[in-house]
Amino acid sequence: MTELPTAPPTDAFGLPLGIFGPIPEDAWALRGRLSALFAHVEDRLGFLVDALGPKHVPATGPDGATPRSLRGESLYTLIRAVRSSGFPSSSAGAAVEVAAVLERLHGLVNLRDEIAHSIWTVRADREIFMHRELPAYRRRKSTDGNPHLGRVVAVAELRQAVVDLARILDDINRLWLPQAPDWARAHEAHDVSR
Repeated sequence: MTELPTAPPTDAFGLPLGIFGPIPEDAWALRGRLSALFAHVEDRLGFLVDALGPKHVPATGPDGATPRSLRGESLYTLIRAVRSSGFPSSSAGAAVEVAAVLERLHGLVNLRDEIAHSIWTVRADREIFMHRELPAYRRRKSTDGNPHLGRVVAVAELRQAVVDLARILDDINRLWLPQAPDWARAHEAHDVSR
């Protein structure tokens, strides 16, 4: 009688460990928190761009149609719209602070893309390695011919990204809500951070 192979070891959710390796559960939890926080930031920026008015929405969308709103667009598009809005502020210092918040956010969006679109594995040295194929537009621009992106990511880096993104969300509330009262009233019912 032929003996059946034994089932491979699994994680707490029943996934074979050979798929990802023994990635710490807090890394998965931090990845999920980042996704949830980014969705919240996208929502806030979408409301903000709508509150700024139609002059800040491009005349035509990617499909050639005239969009009514930028809600649901990429964070990169929303950041560009807020940057180009000349958002009214009470002082030059506030305008500099808004620009700094948007710059911090842009850097985290790049990290979000790396985290969300990469395959995570654990290397022999127990480090989490995330890797993915370069997007087509980046492969065409690549000077070294390598079609892959890959790097080690530490749980501490993910934890810091969550903290940084939460601070950005606080900054958006502090800098923009007082200056966009209609947006603030419309959004108050959805705000769970108070």
